[in-house]
Amino acid sequence: MISNKIKWSVGLLLVIVLIVSTNFIDQNNFQRIQDSVTSIYEDRLIAKDLLFDIQLEIHDKELLLAENKDSILLSNRSSTQKKIENFIEDFSKTG
Repeated sequence: MISNKIKWSVGLLLVIVLIVSTNFIDQNNFQRIQDSVTSIYEDRLIAKDLLFDIQLEIHDKELLLAENKDSILLSNRSSTQKKIENFIEDFSKTG
C-alpha cells in the first residue's frame, strides 16, 4: 500500500517537473523569436524606410530640375542636403 502511494507521488512529481521544465524551454524559445523579430524590424524595415525617404528627396530635386525651377532648388538645397545627410547617418546606425 505504501509503495503504491510512493509510486504515485513520484509519478506526479515527475509530471510536475516535466511541465515546469517545458514551460522554461518555451519561454526561452519565445524570447529568442521576439529578439529575432525585433532585429528584423530594426535592421530591415527601418533601413528600407530610410532609403525610401532618401529616394523621395532626390526625386523632388529631379522634379524641380525638370521643371526648370532652379531658384526653388537653390533655396531648398541646404535643407534638402541636410535631410539626406541625416537619413544616411540614421541608415549607417542600422545593422
